[in-house]
Amino acid sequence: LENWKEEYKRFLKPIWGPFIELHGSELEQFKKYELAKVFDIKKEIEIKNKEKLEEIIFSNQGFLLNINKIPKRGVVITTYETLRDYQFSFGLIEWAIIVLDEAQKIKTPNALVTTAVKAMKYDFGLTLTGTPVENSWVDLWSIMDFVQPGYLGSLKEFVAQYHNPLRKLNTDREALGKSLKEKVRPLLKRRTKEEHLQGLPEKHVCVYKVKMPDIQLKYYVNIIQKARENLPDPLSKKRKQHIFSIIGTLRDISLHPYLPYFSEQGLADFSDEKIINSSARFIKTFEILNEVSQKGEKVVIFLISRKIQRVLQRLIKNKYGIYPYIINGETSAGKRKSYIDAFQNTPGFSVIIISPEAAGIGLNITAANHVIHLSRPWNPAKEDQATDRVYRIGQKRPVFIHIPLAVHPQFDNDIWKGSFDEKLHRLLEYKRELSRSVLLPPVIEEKEWQALGEEILNIDIKEKTTLTLTISDIDRMSPEMFEKTVAALYRKIGYQVEITPFNHDQGADIVALKLDQKINSLLIQCKHTSNPAKSQNQRGVQEILAALGIYRREYEEKFELVVITNAEKFTPQAIELAEANKIKLISRQELIQLLKNYPITFSDLEIF
Repeated sequence: LENWKEEYKRFLKPIWGPFIELHGSELEQFKKYELAKVFDIKKEIEIKNKEKLEEIIFSNQGFLLNINKIPKRGVVITTYETLRDYQFSFGLIEWAIIVLDEAQKIKTPNALVTTAVKAMKYDFGLTLTGTPVENSWVDLWSIMDFVQPGYLGSLKEFVAQYHNPLRKLNTDREALGKSLKEKVRPLLKRRTKEEHLQGLPEKHVCVYKVKMPDIQLKYYVNIIQKARENLPDPLSKKRKQHIFSIIGTLRDISLHPYLPYFSEQGLADFSDEKIINSSARFIKTFEILNEVSQKGEKVVIFLISRKIQRVLQRLIKNKYGIYPYIINGETSAGKRKSYIDAFQNTPGFSVIIISPEAAGIGLNITAANHVIHLSRPWNPAKEDQATDRVYRIGQKRPVFIHIPLAVHPQFDNDIWKGSFDEKLHRLLEYKRELSRSVLLPPVIEEKEWQALGEEILNIDIKEKTTLTLTISDIDRMSPEMFEKTVAALYRKIGYQVEITPFNHDQGADIVALKLDQKINSLLIQCKHTSNPAKSQNQRGVQEILAALGIYRREYEEKFELVVITNAEKFTPQAIELAEANKIKLISRQELIQLLKNYPITFSDLEIF
C-alpha cells in the first residue's frame, strides 16, 4: 500500500486529490458502532442473521460502514481482507474502475476473498500480477473472470476445454498452451523485467556448481543404494510413494547431509566449521557472504527448512557478529514488519533469512542487492516471487541472484546426467520457460517427480558405500529419528516391524512381530535423551505397561515389553517397576552392543 501511495502522490494527486483510505485504523471514521453492537459483531463477515442483513442493505445506507461518508469522486485504497470483511458495504458502491494489484489473491474461485471481489459493481476491471498462473490454469480463469466475466466460459466449461486435457498423457501441452494464450491475448498485456523496465537496474543470475564434500557424497550415494535395494515392483502402488520419499531425502541431503537425521540440538554438537564444510551449498553460501560482507552490502537468503534456518542464523551470528532475523510461517505480521524495517535501515552488511512461502505479497527488501536461493521451492513461480522482493521498482543497485548447486564429478556423465540439484535446476528452468512462453502451469507435477526419481534409481552404483550409525549419531537425533533407528535395529534382528503414529502411539512406539515361533513379539517404548548422563525415569515403563492391553486386543498377540534408551542407565524406581512387571530395560551399553552385532546405516532409516 505504501508504494501505491507514493506513486499516487507523484502522478495522480493533482487530479484526484488525496487518497481515501479504507483499511486499518483509517476505517474507524466510517464505522457504525451502534449497529455493530446490535448484531454483536465487529466485521460484516461475522453476520449470522441474513434476513436482517438484507433489510439493512436494501436501505442503501451500507451495513457496518457508512458509505455516505465516502466521496462520490475520488480514489479509494483498501486491502483484499478489508473488502472481504466488509463486502456488503463495499458492494453498494458503484465503482467506475476496480484495480486489483497482486491479483493472484483471487486465483481460487471459491475463496471468500475471490467471491467478495467478484460481487462488486464496477464498469471496468484491471488486474496486475506477476504470476497469472501459479498452480494451474484455473488461477488464470479466476483472474480473467473478474476482468471480463464469462470470456473464458464458466469454470466447468473452462476445466473441460483446457484444465482436464492438460492432465492427459496424449495431449499436446504446448499446442494447448498456445491456444489459451491466443484466446486471452486481447485482454492480457505482458511485460517482463527482462525487457529492462525503466528504473530497474541490471540483474545477474549466478549458478554455481559446487563439488560435494566426501561426507555429503557418502550420504547421497548411500541413500540411492538402499533405495534401489528396496525399490518396489513397477506395478506396485508403493513404488510411487517410495520414490517420492527418496526424492525428499535427496533434496534434504543436497542441502545438508545431516538435515534428515539430526536434531537442531544434535547439530549444535558439531563445530561451525564442520557444519559448513559438510555441505557444498553451505560452503558456497559462506564464500558469497564473505565477499558481500567486505563490500558492506546486504543479503536475503531464501531457505525452506526451519531447522536449518535456525542453524544458519547461529553460524552467521558466530562468524560475522550480526544477528540475522528469520521470517517464516511462524512470524507474526507485527514482527515481520519490524524485522524488515530493521534490516532495511541497518547500515552496512546485514543478512535476513526468509522462507520462500513467506516471501509473497507485501515484502519490499530493496536495501538488499544479493539473493541466495539456498534451497529451491518446487514451483519456479514462487522462487521468482521471492527474488522479486529484492528486484523491484525502488532497487538502485545491480542485483545478484546466487544459486548454489551440490554436484560431483561422479555424476557428470551421459549416464547420470548430473546430481539431484542439477536435475532439479533443469526441470525448474524448463517449467519456468514453458510458463513464460505458453502460460503452462509452472508447478512440477507428480509424474515429473516420479520420472526424475526413476531416472536416479535406474542407475546402479558400482562403488558401494556404507555409513554405519554410531551411538554419537544417535545422541544427536530427534526422538522421532531414534524410533526409526530402533525399528531398523529390530528389523535387522529378525522382526516384522511397525512404527506407531508419533503423537498417538497409546504408549508403544514400535510393534515388533515375531517371524520365528520360538520367540515372542515385542512392544517397544523408545526414550531418547540429549543428555545421556542423566538417568532415564520410570515414565517409559509406565507408558509401555498402559499400552499392553490395547495392543494385545488389536493384534491378538502375546507381547514381551521393552523400554530402550540411549541414556547411561535407568533410575532405581524405573528398574523396580520394570522388574515387578517383567519389562526388559535396554540402556546405553546394551544398545551399543546391539549396534555392533546388527550394524545400521542411515539409509536403513528410509524404510520407515
